Amino acid sequence: KDACRSRKSVIIMEGFMDVEEVANFDNPTEKLLILNAKTTLSEKEVLKFYNTTLNNLGWNKQGKNTFKRGKDTLQIECHTEGKNLSVQFTLTQENN
Repeated sequence: KDACRSRKSVIIMEGFMDVEEVANFDNPTEKLLILNAKTTLSEKEVLKFYNTTLNNLGWNKQGKNTFKRGKDTLQIECHTEGKNLSVQFTLTQENN
């Protein structure tokens, strides 16, 4: 079984549920994609996966949970909601 799947250029690791696209904006100068997902995995497990996987795919860590590759920037925010972890992925691309 694959460790992850792709959702419009954002890698979604196995174990996520209720993946929802909350914003998708695309014009000649900028693109924006925001996805929300929930998981029963811990924040530590999620961030370890993304730190390793994104690094292997050529993304450079730019700060806490922020990654950059070319003109693309991906931010990952985690929030605990009861027994679940809510994760928001924000992918932006500047086309200027």
